[in-house]
Amino acid sequence: METWLKISSLLCIFGFLKEFRPSEPYITPYLMSPRMNFTQEQISQDIYPVSIYANMLSLIIVFLVTDLLRYKIVIIADALSGVFVYCGLILFKSLFAMQVVEVFYGLFMAGEVAYYTYIYAKVEKEHFQEVTSHTRSAYLAGRALSGVVSQIIVYFNIMSYYHLQYLSLGGLLSASVWAMMLPSVKQSVYFHQNTVTQSSVDLNEPIDATDSMCRTETRVPLSYAAQHLWSDFTAAFTNAYVVKWAVWWALSTCGYWQVPYYIQL
Repeated sequence: METWLKISSLLCIFGFLKEFRPSEPYITPYLMSPRMNFTQEQISQDIYPVSIYANMLSLIIVFLVTDLLRYKIVIIADALSGVFVYCGLILFKSLFAMQVVEVFYGLFMAGEVAYYTYIYAKVEKEHFQEVTSHTRSAYLAGRALSGVVSQIIVYFNIMSYYHLQYLSLGGLLSASVWAMMLPSVKQSVYFHQNTVTQSSVDLNEPIDATDSMCRTETRVPLSYAAQHLWSDFTAAFTNAYVVKWAVWWALSTCGYWQVPYYIQL
């Protein structure tokens, strides 16, 4: 198996496991169950909005930290945030505890940035289109399977809403362990870049270009990284096609998350 395909497969397995959360379509009934005993008003006004604002505020920070820490650590932290979320849903019952859980859920959702960008730092540009389709397909396959499993379990009354949380926790624990096996990334877009230096050569020997040039990974100054980031930002958002894509993506994402959050109320 080619290296790029192996790396893509490893990441796709992580994405599939991370999205296997059968309890997610039934979070609202679980929170309103006698065990948790929250009202519909508390859920819609005091609990769910916390994760939305936490996600919005953490997205930019997570993006920068992902590049600074070179992806893998953030992917592991993302999976562990999910583990905390479902441990919280299993163990805690107070309103404040659920709001803390929602903060971590917002961080968990923001951490998808690392999942989607990791692969571009590990494979050659010629494979970008293929690995993009792989990672997105794995994400959707995990969500689809978890939805089907949860529907079957609830329809046939195999498990309660409470026990569905354990299935989700199991998926995220598996994703956390799997994330630790992902190959590390040596360079990133802004803070860690490849530099080319001239190596010492014997002038009496024929010069080989591959031997005389040495590629090393160095951490660039913060000012240079900020300048590079601003340059990319202005280049992207002065492009009409990118702006239109960004607007439609934002609207579609907001619309999508309104459905799973509030259709259960």
